[in-house]
Amino acid sequence: MNSAAFNFRSPSRSPAGPGNIPPPGQEMMMASASFNFRTPATSRSVDILPNAMVSEDDCRRIHGLLVDAREGVALLTSQLAGMNVSSYGDKRKLIARRNRLTEFIDAQLAAVSVTRRIPEDVLREIFLECLSFDEPHSLDPNEAPLVLCRISQEWRRLAMSMPLLWMAITIGSLTQAQTEKMQQIADAAKEWLSRSGTLPLTIAFMGQPRIALVEEPGRIPVGTEISHLLGASHDSPIYDPLLRALMVFAPRWKSFKLHVSHSTHLRSLVDWSPKDAPILKSVSIHCDTLRGREKHWHLPFLSAATITSVYIYPNILGYLNSIPWETVLHLTLRGGYSLSLIRRCALLETCTLHGLSSAYAEPSGPVHLEHLHTLCIGDGDPSNFQSSRSFYRSSNLILPNLRRLEYRKNHGWARENLAIEPVLESCALTLRSLDLTVCMSMTAFVNAVQAAKHLEELTIQSEPSTYAGEVEHVFVPLTPALASPASVLCLRLRSLTLLNFGSKISDEVLLQFIRARTDPEGENEGLAKLGSVKARLNRERQLDVVALLEDRIAEGLVLDLGYVRMK
Repeated sequence: MNSAAFNFRSPSRSPAGPGNIPPPGQEMMMASASFNFRTPATSRSVDILPNAMVSEDDCRRIHGLLVDAREGVALLTSQLAGMNVSSYGDKRKLIARRNRLTEFIDAQLAAVSVTRRIPEDVLREIFLECLSFDEPHSLDPNEAPLVLCRISQEWRRLAMSMPLLWMAITIGSLTQAQTEKMQQIADAAKEWLSRSGTLPLTIAFMGQPRIALVEEPGRIPVGTEISHLLGASHDSPIYDPLLRALMVFAPRWKSFKLHVSHSTHLRSLVDWSPKDAPILKSVSIHCDTLRGREKHWHLPFLSAATITSVYIYPNILGYLNSIPWETVLHLTLRGGYSLSLIRRCALLETCTLHGLSSAYAEPSGPVHLEHLHTLCIGDGDPSNFQSSRSFYRSSNLILPNLRRLEYRKNHGWARENLAIEPVLESCALTLRSLDLTVCMSMTAFVNAVQAAKHLEELTIQSEPSTYAGEVEHVFVPLTPALASPASVLCLRLRSLTLLNFGSKISDEVLLQFIRARTDPEGENEGLAKLGSVKARLNRERQLDVVALLEDRIAEGLVLDLGYVRMK
């Protein structure tokens, strides 16, 4: 028997050998706080807390204990299996002892697990990888970083000491019960941000109220806002405690995102000045409802010269006049006055426009955006194609260095041309990436990619429809074997993404396209070598395309195919 004894504190070997099970009351003390053992070599006791980090010496001692413990479990199991028990009471005692030994073994194995002994520098990197820095982190206790504080004492200590884990926070839309505890939420947010040291902060508060989804007798009707459920008027904003808590950290705000249901909730921001947020770079304010008197509110803090990224909705002049447009690099706008504002952004690099229509086309000369390289357009005139096209034509956008264009049109239909055709024409020589989410015909698709002559990346998020007399599918104009040499489109294409495509494209056609566009001889014919293909097909797989293209994949082709299994 190993010299280390179980927790019944016997430093010497028992004369009966490893099978000698201590009598009731002398077995290891299975206290919830610790597991204690003593070794005769050191004549000292070692307490292993269930969630503490264990040293290498303690690991060796614990493994020594486990040898005896496993032998004891094996002997008890053998005795029970042999039915060498004269009474039911004795049998129960043996089972209880075996269970205690098993619990002891499990507890000690947990104490010496690899997870408990990960070096601190490695653990720090793991913690950081648990986070998504694209979006701030929520107050959900089941998500990182809060969940990291619930694993062990050591993990909690380490997580609390890492400011990078606490430099971003999102407070999502709140339930009625949560809203009634707004001060507690504010205190939690304040404690969270206090752990961030001196790092710049990313704050997001999505304060739009949730809606009651069920209508029952005696209950509030469907669609009633939380603020009404609470009896809170718009003149008594329920979010003030939280906003005040967040404003304590305003000197370190780098990014601030606020989405509220009513403009009254912005009242806390009216008295701010640029000095209150000296390093603010990105600001996003979305207000669903705006009262007349509040349309003229001025938000002075928006005039901070450090601001380079802006999203404001609605486009109310009281807010917009505060912004230093000459320094804005990244802009998101919805609806009216968009062009007049864009014209003032001489340094603009990326821009997202939603809800545009011909009503806001201002024929006051061209809009020249020298530095713009990425433009995302969400068409806001779904019922009238000519109106949308007229807007883009009359807006006279001049984009000499545009590299990426995204077009989103959730309603309506493009039969002959896309409404953004004037934009495509203005950047035909520089555009390298085109992302289309629009219901369109094959004719509209062909016209669009013909206008963008130097595309290297193409994403189509809705399969074009085919009318009589049109080409059958998107691969016809893209595959040399299917189109005449002079009519092959996208000669420089290196990346293709197809989403929500159906059965018109067979695996045979897909294979033919990829082989043609990855053939080394194609480069001699002016075709760029395709490097990446991603497709999501709403049908079952017909061929093992990946296996058939192993040679091209070995040469560097990135191939990602997904199929929907049909029932």
